[in-house]
Amino acid sequence: MKHYHYIIAGAGCAGLSLAVYLADCARLHGKRILVIDKDAKDENDRTWCFWETAPGLFEKIVHRRWEKVWFHSVNGASSLLDIRPYTYKMIRSVDFYNHARSIIRRRSNFTIKQLNIEKMWSEKDHAFIRAGGETIAADYIFSSIPTSPLEKQKGKHYLVQHFRSWTIQADEDAFDANAATLMDFRAIQHQGVAFVYTLPVSATEAMVEYTLFSEGPLPQAEYEKALREHMAKHFPHMTFRVAEETGGVIPMTNHRFAPHEGRIVFIGTVGGQTKPSTGYTFRFIQQHSRRLTDQLAGSGHPYLSRRSGWKRFHFYDSVLLRMLSEKSPEGAVVFSRMFTRNPAPRVFRFFDNVSSLREELLLTMSLKKLRFIRAAWKELWLRITGH
Repeated sequence: MKHYHYIIAGAGCAGLSLAVYLADCARLHGKRILVIDKDAKDENDRTWCFWETAPGLFEKIVHRRWEKVWFHSVNGASSLLDIRPYTYKMIRSVDFYNHARSIIRRRSNFTIKQLNIEKMWSEKDHAFIRAGGETIAADYIFSSIPTSPLEKQKGKHYLVQHFRSWTIQADEDAFDANAATLMDFRAIQHQGVAFVYTLPVSATEAMVEYTLFSEGPLPQAEYEKALREHMAKHFPHMTFRVAEETGGVIPMTNHRFAPHEGRIVFIGTVGGQTKPSTGYTFRFIQQHSRRLTDQLAGSGHPYLSRRSGWKRFHFYDSVLLRMLSEKSPEGAVVFSRMFTRNPAPRVFRFFDNVSSLREELLLTMSLKKLRFIRAAWKELWLRITGH
């Protein structure tokens, strides 16, 4: 039976991010590492956006960056926000996959296999994976794939963020490439909390994405209808073609994900790295990958303690999820008031779970106070009584 020190199960954003951080750590170059995924990952199947105050590990493949973003409120008010010291960045998944693989292929301690993962399990001294008819052992497995179906927990909120995006190529100059549209809530809100991103790459090219927070995805035709209505309303004279289409579904839940199952350590969304109230995942995956790498290099094991303030931010997420769960246009008002009544860097720090108590008080006071207090009280009561 083949044995590796670490197996990374799933070569998507979380798996390849962790692989790059491990490859970048000199103290772990002696560890034999296997990366397994059933797919070749050679297509641009998604786009990741995030904000940073300094160059990150994947700066080389940032497709576009912006220091100013538009925000359009549900009431139609528009604001051009200066987000410095943050920069809003966009990475195409195909560039990420190729870049990450090129890094780890230069390391002799890495092996990449394209195999179907059939089963994973943990025993006292080793973890095991069954893939392509072969059983392989490891000291630890890092998995972005759940070992069992998600069982809903009592009193938790379960929404999804689902979206469809078009990469548009216009016949004439139509976009301001110096400013992205972070959120445009002028979209119709009757099917959930809905907004549109517009991420211009040049004057003639942009990714336009229709996104909803709701209980479940829509039929494909509904996304296309919403995108066409948005383009007709806000770019009425533009002639364009759709060069590329992508879509996806991201869970938005305050479910308490298990960080590990014995020697199987969960990463990515199944490891709880999706921000429950916003869906942003890429930045949290990078932080988690760095912490796992530091822990392995420092102590030899990957088990992490909860970060400072985790309970506080989990509570905020739970309150915001409760507010977003209500089937009314008020869900869009939450984000509208947050961005129009606070400096953008304060909102980003809050979304990053690094804001101060003073900043959090100012943010919550900018929301509809009675509605926030009611939702917060319901969450507190749920934690106290269990129902």
